[in-house]
Amino acid sequence: MFDHTEVYSQDDQAMSFVALTVHELRTPLTLLRGYIEVFNEEIGPTLDPELKEFMVKMDASAQQLTAFVNNILNVAKIEDNQLTLQLHKDVWKEIVESVVRDLSLRANVRGVTLKVTLADDLPPVGVDRYSIYEVLANLIDNAVKYCGTAKEVHISSQLNSDGLVETSVKDFGLGIDANILPHIFEKFYRN
Repeated sequence: MFDHTEVYSQDDQAMSFVALTVHELRTPLTLLRGYIEVFNEEIGPTLDPELKEFMVKMDASAQQLTAFVNNILNVAKIEDNQLTLQLHKDVWKEIVESVVRDLSLRANVRGVTLKVTLADDLPPVGVDRYSIYEVLANLIDNAVKYCGTAKEVHISSQLNSDGLVETSVKDFGLGIDANILPHIFEKFYRN
């Protein structure tokens, strides 16, 4: 037998520190996003095209940082078994359209087109809207980052042969190398 209590305890303490630190980042980040929004509304129309482009990029970067902070907090909640999902009946088409609308700015900054095809016959779904929003946002954001030279990401939802809502996010980048696949679900793994 091997006692790994000390190792696991250190991991728990490190995750708690990360969660606390990231949680503290939310307030200044929210203020930053608010200031960008106010500047955009108040002086945006008077700016020359180059400065307008800077505002768009600042807004996209602030959105990306917000998503990153929320992802880290969710990992910490999962690690502490504190992530609870509240399932509610919701309209899937509206959720997908909301995520696409919010990520279109980031996609535009990178010169990527989001092509969306949503079937009209999608039934209501039982989801935790906040959590599923993050899942879709992560998938689409990754597709935007790694779409390659095609500069297109296809998002589609339809009923599959089992009567379930099936959603796919497809880019045309290089894909994931076969030797990396066994590691993609490891915490904080990057390649």
